[in-house]
Order: sequence, then C-alpha cells, then structure tokens
Amino acid sequence: MTRDATGDLQSLSRGLAALTALNERGPLSLGDLSAMLALPRTTTRRILTTLVAENCCLRLPSSRLYALAPGVQRLTGGYSVIDRITAACVQVLPVLSQETGWPASLAIPDGLVMRVRVSTDFASPFALARMRPGYTAPQVETTTGLLYLASLDAAEAARRLDEIYAAAWRSPLRFARDEVERLMARARRDHALVLQRRFPEASLGVPLRIGGRVEGGLVLRYVRSAVPLAEARSRLLPRLRDAAASVIAYVADQAARNGAVTGS
Repeated sequence: MTRDATGDLQSLSRGLAALTALNERGPLSLGDLSAMLALPRTTTRRILTTLVAENCCLRLPSSRLYALAPGVQRLTGGYSVIDRITAACVQVLPVLSQETGWPASLAIPDGLVMRVRVSTDFASPFALARMRPGYTAPQVETTTGLLYLASLDAAEAARRLDEIYAAAWRSPLRFARDEVERLMARARRDHALVLQRRFPEASLGVPLRIGGRVEGGLVLRYVRSAVPLAEARSRLLPRLRDAAASVIAYVADQAARNGAVTGS
C-alpha cells in the first residue's frame, strides 16, 4: 500500500471516529473531541472543518460545540430526532429572534434537567442573561421543562417529580411541588406556558411534539417591563408556535427523505 493510500485510510478512520463520538456523546467542543480521539487539536480542527464542509456536522451558534448535521443521513441511521431538531433550530431560531426582537432557544430533556441545545442569546442585544448551548437547569425551574413534565402521563410525571425533589441540587429549588403541579396543569391546558417570576425577564415556551411525544421545547425570553403579558400572548406566542411548526415540519421532511421513523 502506498503512503498516500495509508494516509487516506487514516484520515477516513479519524473522520468516522469523530462522527461516532458526536453521535454517542455530542454535542462536543473541539477540545473534548480532541481528547476523546487522542489527537492534536490542529488535526481535530481539520477533521471538523472537513465534516462541516460535507454537511456531516455543524457548529452550534454562540458556542464552541459541534453536533451532527443532516449530511450524516447519507451514512447511517444513527442521526436522531434530536439531531434533526437541532439542525432545524439553527435555521429557524435566528429568524424568530429577528422577527420578535428577543432571544430564542431550544432545550431538550436530559435526565432531570433541561439542556440548552441552540441559543440566539449572544446574537441578541436584549438578552439579560446569556446561556450557551450545554447550559442546564432543573426541569421544574424552566418553561420547557414544565412543558415536558406536563406531557408525561400522570404516573411518570409523579415519579419524575419525586426524583427531582429528592435530588441534591447546588441551590434550593425555587418552586414548591404544589406550584409546579399547578404550572403543569396550565401547560397541559394551553399547550404553552409563560413564566413570570420576580426577575426582569419572563419566558414564553411551547413544546415540540414529534412522533407522539414531546422531545423538547422552544422558548422566547423577554423583558417584562417592555412586553405586557397580553402582548406576549397575542404577538409573541403565535410566532413562537409558527417556529415550532417549522421545526416539526423540517424533522418530518428529513425523516421522509431518508425513510426514517420519526423518533429518537
């Protein structure tokens, strides 16, 4: 075998190893991926640059994290519904933020927390608190988390709440369980939720229901003094729901194109 052929095989092997790591552990930073592959950062950067060019991975906005992109569907069925949602939100959320003027994000359930996957916080001048992809918060303290809990059947929701309130958190949970259950009932009724706490920011969220279950949620955060609750419901909520519909349509289209079942 020639030296060039050996080098090509090594590059292919490294590229496949990077895709495997992103599929199993992603999103990942350049440093994380470099350590997992036991490769120099410069080599890992070249691999990621190639994968981005081939639409096999993408860099999440306002972060150092990389995730799988739709191009991997040409290679494997391991591209999950969460990956499809992420790819859709990279396109949809900047438009939503531009239209509304407020930061938008995608969060997905991860154990007992919600994890931000895509965020426009750093592109919005009106974000009071900026949360990068990878940021987590207890499900009972986030709009998207409450929407997710509200989507579970009664027994599963009760079990999940038991686990959340029994877990050791760095600071006490802000909401008592009875208040969380009232918020969940409101989320079930409205298929949306507004959280207005004592903070200057309020959050407005809608669920992403795909394949019969809630896979995550979209949220807009706005300054309470600038947007009355009635305006949030009449102006922001319809646009947020339109964005969610666009994400769901994208996921369905990608699944249909690749003969995949819509699901994780």
